[in-house]
Amino acid sequence: MYESYFGLDDKPFKLTPDPRFYYASPHHKKAMSYLHYGFERGDGFVVVTGPSGSGKSLIARNLLTTLDNTIAVAQLSTASLASYDLISLVALCYELPVEGMHKPEILKRLESFFQHLHQQDKRALVIIDEAQHLTPERLEELRILSNFQVDNVPLVQVLLFGQNELETMIRLPEMEQFRQRIIASCQLKPLNIKEVKEYIECRLTAAGWQGMPVLERDIYPIIEQQTSGLPRKINLLMERVLLFSFLSEIQCINKGVIKEVLLDMRSELSSPQEIDIETDNQSVDYDELDFSDSSATMRQTQSHPHHEEEYRIDQRSQPLQRRDQQISTADKISEQDLDMIAGSMNANLANGERSYKSDKSEMPAGRVTDRSIEQELDSLSAKQNDIHADVEKVLRTLDLVSDVLDKVIVRKLATMQHFDKMIIKKRRQAAMVNKAEQSEESIFDDININKP
Repeated sequence: MYESYFGLDDKPFKLTPDPRFYYASPHHKKAMSYLHYGFERGDGFVVVTGPSGSGKSLIARNLLTTLDNTIAVAQLSTASLASYDLISLVALCYELPVEGMHKPEILKRLESFFQHLHQQDKRALVIIDEAQHLTPERLEELRILSNFQVDNVPLVQVLLFGQNELETMIRLPEMEQFRQRIIASCQLKPLNIKEVKEYIECRLTAAGWQGMPVLERDIYPIIEQQTSGLPRKINLLMERVLLFSFLSEIQCINKGVIKEVLLDMRSELSSPQEIDIETDNQSVDYDELDFSDSSATMRQTQSHPHHEEEYRIDQRSQPLQRRDQQISTADKISEQDLDMIAGSMNANLANGERSYKSDKSEMPAGRVTDRSIEQELDSLSAKQNDIHADVEKVLRTLDLVSDVLDKVIVRKLATMQHFDKMIIKKRRQAAMVNKAEQSEESIFDDININKP
């Protein structure tokens, strides 16, 4: 929706892992180094842990882009273990028919498959995502796979990606044998303010960013604070920021824009902590952050001239053309988007009404003291302010919808005027052509008359 407005080739903050948007923070570089080290050794386990949304899946996807055809990969998630045990699922990933087999038979078939790969100078790699859901028993099954070898050469290697609970489970006393097979482990950390800036600009650049929208440097501390420096939450916030900026025709994103979007997302963020957009007490020294001087120059809108002979219109229609370029993306607002906005408005009003009714029902019955009455009045006043805030939010949303509809209407009128001018132009050209043909016929007639 907003890509053409900002001159982007793609959505820069998609939630699905895409190696094109990979950002190598110091922790991500360390994790990739450990993974490559594990490949060079070719045995044991490599474990990468980190908070939810820290970029583990993207590291796995980025790793797959570096592999050649000598690596046979089985990639699975623990979410797929509902109806299969782990060993059976690994076999199915390698397209081995194991239905109805017992576990010892499945292990034997996997070993034969891994030996066949070894004979072809290939080796097996098993990648497991969301590994924190594995039980100690299933981790023990993976350890059995690591025992497969030919002439002291391991036949399979396992990479585990999981949240920090995986590290806690591996440290259990009964996991001693499994820990001895781990050759490298790394924990991803949240991004700091400087890394948040680099992360956002990296993804924007990968999407074709040329400086618009302009990003003020005062936005990064509040983004880092509200997202805890987690890439997935940064993606969620920045996607909404770009959408809001598009709808509001904002080309420079500052702290006020971020706060406005955070207000809209107050009840939508997946983080358990409540958004506190008024927390500005921490002092940030931007010079100490060593922000690189990024090219935040506004991208100039390029005109698209029509063919000179057929579509050139007079100078008076140029303001309409410029206006047409600014609102050309308004037609992309679908009915589904408008329904979503209307649903959000209705939800805000319903929440305010429920809050008011709830407070009214909680009023104490019988005789009450002056102090309790004062407390109840204060509570009702606070709730009334919340309702007013919800109403203001609804009114802002209505203004946005009204602006969008106005732009669509203006665009249609400008298009009609444009075609009217083209018709007039064509008629004038046709009249001139007819006049020229009549002149030529008159000349030929005079020549024929004057011939002896």
